[in-house]
Amino acid sequence: MKYVLCWCCLCIITSTLYAQEDVLRPNGRTTSSVGSAADKTGDGSSSSNKGKTTFALGIEGGIGFNFFSQTLMAGTPQDQINTFSQGNGIGGFGAIVADIGFSDMIGIQPRIGYQVMNFSRKGTYKLDCPDQSGFGTDTVATIDYSDDNTGFEYYTFGLSIRVTPVKNFMVLLGPTFHFRNAGSTPTVSGTATIASPDHCWFYDQIPDGIRDSSKTSSFTQQIDNTNNFRAGLDISVAYKIDLNKSWALVPRAGFQYMFTKPAENQTQKDFLGNDITVASDRVLNTLQVGIGLWYYFN
Repeated sequence: MKYVLCWCCLCIITSTLYAQEDVLRPNGRTTSSVGSAADKTGDGSSSSNKGKTTFALGIEGGIGFNFFSQTLMAGTPQDQINTFSQGNGIGGFGAIVADIGFSDMIGIQPRIGYQVMNFSRKGTYKLDCPDQSGFGTDTVATIDYSDDNTGFEYYTFGLSIRVTPVKNFMVLLGPTFHFRNAGSTPTVSGTATIASPDHCWFYDQIPDGIRDSSKTSSFTQQIDNTNNFRAGLDISVAYKIDLNKSWALVPRAGFQYMFTKPAENQTQKDFLGNDITVASDRVLNTLQVGIGLWYYFN
């Protein structure tokens, strides 16, 4: 419901801006840059092209800076919160973009694309470890930890309202929808290394007085309860660099705030067999920086 209300507000704001455009410029703009609604014959006259729709089609590519966060259960030590509650990563994206201009100031931009939103976590925390004989927890170990969370790859669709407050500078705002690639399984692969003390080791199982020789423990496991569909809001700014009468380069920077979690809460059983929530409020957003190449058909 909140998505519908946001979209309605955007439409009202856009209609107001469009009305102001007609009042302030009853004869239309006279610019003749690439993709403008004015006449491109070179005489600067736009009276005969008032209300002319422009259309551009292009491709776009770039990188996304991904930001992950989650809330861990109450009582989690602070050093573990610092390690496991947040992460970041870099992933690529690509898209096919269309720009439909209703005037020099107002238009819409649908886009279809693919993007990778993987991330990593890293930190150091304390953990009890067995003594030299493999029994007891009389020693506190310092653990260096890192992991990679992969498989967060999505087909994307967006539809933004485009406002051009000054020549060639664009502000875009609209919904974005992500559909997870069924062929990419979200997986976490982690490594924990005992930094100290020297007499603390990882054990595959508690030995009978025999010490394991490994200081490092690694694992790979599938991330449960991931969402196949996510919805969010994309806000971007872009600038059109005219190459000639038909072609333009369009660098863009935008932030995608996703309303839908990348995965639902993580639970585990307590000693009584009851489910307890160990991780909740998961968030995965991205900041995109890219460049597009557009061709204007009129």
